[in-house]
Parts: sequence; structure tokens; C-alpha cells
Amino acid sequence: MKAYALRNKIIGRRGTSNAAWEAFKAFAMDAKNGLPSSGRKLLKSAKGDKDGDKTRERFHHLLLDSLKKDRETEVKEDLAAAALQREQAANDSDKDLGHLIAPKAVIVQVVIVDPDDTTNVMPNGGYYWATAKVRQFVALKKIIVAKVLNGISNRIPERRYIRAMYGALTKPPADGTDPEDIERITSDDDLSNFIMLAKRVYAPVIIQA
Repeated sequence: MKAYALRNKIIGRRGTSNAAWEAFKAFAMDAKNGLPSSGRKLLKSAKGDKDGDKTRERFHHLLLDSLKKDRETEVKEDLAAAALQREQAANDSDKDLGHLIAPKAVIVQVVIVDPDDTTNVMPNGGYYWATAKVRQFVALKKIIVAKVLNGISNRIPERRYIRAMYGALTKPPADGTDPEDIERITSDDDLSNFIMLAKRVYAPVIIQA
């Protein structure tokens, strides 16, 4: 739900169109990706008042509280990362800090697919995620593409190379099919932005290479 709000720049009822708010509300009330059961139960507690003022007010405050906590967490993490960057910059003579230094190592799971292996290929032409045969956990202290590639280098056959990387913004389904939201990762900025968003939605964060 928070990822949906961030992608659609929803920070509250004010300033959000009726259509966008109704779409957000429908998304949040879906048990698969929205509010926890306690939140949905609260909204439905007033019988005959599903679309009334009281229910709208409850929903509004539940969402604002959730998004407020998410923004506070993001600010705290950004401040911690900035402080660590300053500290390491003072002690690092060559100033080569990489794109972003995580306060703690971020664990990602990299799904490695071989396009020539037909068992990796889905009927629609994509490649399976959760059911792929080759997977590698990588601890990223510096959130840069080179660290991901280094972490999986021993799983790549000779004379083969990584052609593309994709990040799953929602947890890949257990049957291996495509997640709902996929982003192509082509730079260090792409990688750090993707991890910052996805790690609040599920863990471990999954990348397909």
C-alpha cells in the first residue's frame, strides 16, 4: 500500500483527486496488498455507514498515519546514511565511497536466469522469478551495480555475462511468474532507489539478472 502511494504521489486526501483517492482506497481494501485485517475491520465496523462521513474519516486517518510513519522512517534512514557517508568521507583518503553506503548491509536475493535454458522461459517470453534454479544472496554495503555483479560472479559460466537486471517492487509470486511491478536497473541510482522502495514492501529484496 505504501509503495502504491509513493508511486502515485499520494500523501493524504487533500490535494488528491477523487478518482485517484477512490483507486487508492480500492487498492488498500484488497486483502492481497492493502490494509491489515484490523484496519479493514475498523472501516467496516459502522454498519450501514460504509460510504458515510465516519468511514471516510476513519480511512483518511488510517492512511495518513501509515504514510506518516513511512515518511518518518525514510527521513531517519536518510539522515543515518548521510551521517555515515560524512564519517567515512573524513576517513577515506581516496574519497571513493561509491554511490550510497548503507547504514547496515542490505541483503538482496539475485535470481540468475540463462536465456538458453528453456526451463527458465515462461510462455509469454519472460523468465521465471521465484522458481529459477540459480539464486544467490548478496550483502550490499555499498549499493552499487558493481557490487551485485561481483556478488554473483562465481555463479556465471565462463564467457557469459549479465545482459540486464530487473527489480521486483512487489514480492514475486510463488509460481515463478512476473511480479506486478518490475523496474529495469541500469545505473547505481536505479539500484539505490529501487532498494529504498522495495525493502519497505517485502524481504529479502529480489533482483532478476
